[in-house]
Amino acid sequence: MMPPDVGSKTSPLPELIQMIWGFMASQAIYVASCLEIFDFLSNGEKSSNELAIDCEVSADALGRLLSFLSSLDLLFENSSGHYSLTERGDYLRSGHSQSIRGMALLYGQSFFWEPWGNLLETVKTGKPAFDRIYGEGLFDYLEKNPSAAAIFHIAMEGGSKISLQSALDAYDFSIFEKIVDVGGGSGAFLRGILKKNTRSKGVLCDLPSVVERVKSEDLPSRIEVVCSDMFVSVPKGGDAYIYKRILHDWDDDESVRILSNCRKAIVRHGRLLVIESVLKQPGQADPARWMDINMLVMLTGRERTEEDYRRIFKAAGFTLTCVTSIGRESIVEGRPYE
Repeated sequence: MMPPDVGSKTSPLPELIQMIWGFMASQAIYVASCLEIFDFLSNGEKSSNELAIDCEVSADALGRLLSFLSSLDLLFENSSGHYSLTERGDYLRSGHSQSIRGMALLYGQSFFWEPWGNLLETVKTGKPAFDRIYGEGLFDYLEKNPSAAAIFHIAMEGGSKISLQSALDAYDFSIFEKIVDVGGGSGAFLRGILKKNTRSKGVLCDLPSVVERVKSEDLPSRIEVVCSDMFVSVPKGGDAYIYKRILHDWDDDESVRILSNCRKAIVRHGRLLVIESVLKQPGQADPARWMDINMLVMLTGRERTEEDYRRIFKAAGFTLTCVTSIGRESIVEGRPYE
């Protein structure tokens, strides 16, 4: 096999080979996260043998994994053979304020891994690989598999924490009295908004299986937790309705149906806040394209351009008023029209 540094420094070949070998890095990060290696190193450096004892694994195999993680700049190996976290690797600690350990665990799960191994069939048929492999949609699968759902929601919560501060810096949520977070999962995003805006109240709505888990947590008294199916109805009377990473899961018709129910519930002066990765113009480097292909494999949805959202908003009774960037995502704002 050809090593990934083949070619001159100006050749695109080394980078291309690393792309082809990308699954190796993903799986290595997943395994290290499963073994809690990044957590074991949170209090300082350790040797390979010490970590092998902590993780209860083969010392030789772990040593080779640690060396690979070092080559990815996730760990630093010093001259005495001890490992410590790099700035990049620190984000994989479960205790980091912007931890992506949940994401690493999610993307290494077989129910994510196997559909991606069937991308070819998805491109041929246009149908999600997940449905073909498991005989049902992703969300139906999660409803029946609590352990998988738990990992999924940890990953989603981690993503919300990452974008929260950027959203608070870029958008003024203080103007709202009642903020409804539709499909808000653990409520991490809504809690963050209310923590900064103490006069606002919130409604967290999701499916019964999610609500049951959230109600057992210590939520602020200003948050009401409600069971709701967004395809049927959402709580009425809010002046802000947040749909964070919701619409990209669904096709255009389903998205219009979701927002039409919001239109029935929102007050006349209210605002619709859709938080998604908005696609850039073709030909530009765009992280949203990665998520778009993920939606192709896993669900019926897609990432969209600003014009796509303008069209969907109009069909559901909203006018798109502005798009505010919050890093990799954007807040797409709409207002109801008569």
